[in-house]
Amino acid sequence: MGSYWPWLRPRAEDKPDIAPDLCFQLIRSVPFRSASLDIPRNSAQHAPYLWDYAKRCFIFTDQGLTHLDQTQRTQIAPKHPDIEPDDPRNNPPVAQCYLGSRQEAPDATYCSPTRHVHPVIGAESIDGKYLVAVAGDSPEFLYQGWMDCVHN
Repeated sequence: MGSYWPWLRPRAEDKPDIAPDLCFQLIRSVPFRSASLDIPRNSAQHAPYLWDYAKRCFIFTDQGLTHLDQTQRTQIAPKHPDIEPDDPRNNPPVAQCYLGSRQEAPDATYCSPTRHVHPVIGAESIDGKYLVAVAGDSPEFLYQGWMDCVHN
């Protein structure tokens, strides 16, 4: 798994794994999901819908609430043998990891150079009337993923 997810690695002794990374799924929530369930997730067909979903997701940077389409996003193709650099899932990158402002930035795919200042990641509903978010006091990373989800 470490080769697939470049930011996952054994933690230091002073940071035991006391809680799992929970995948906060929004796929079954019509007001929040990216597209209807008949569109295969993690497919080139799903890419434009997932990019629209990323535009509704947000983190808090030193500029305040920042939608993820306004962040710097790195390519995902090098870690996926089935995704070419010109694939719609990579133009723009549809999934991304965000580290805290005090964390050292790995030079890795998926890892945005944009840093969060508060450990919160969330999404707006399609109509803009509702917000959902997850937060933690010291997450290793925040992640907006392939399956209409966010991670903290």
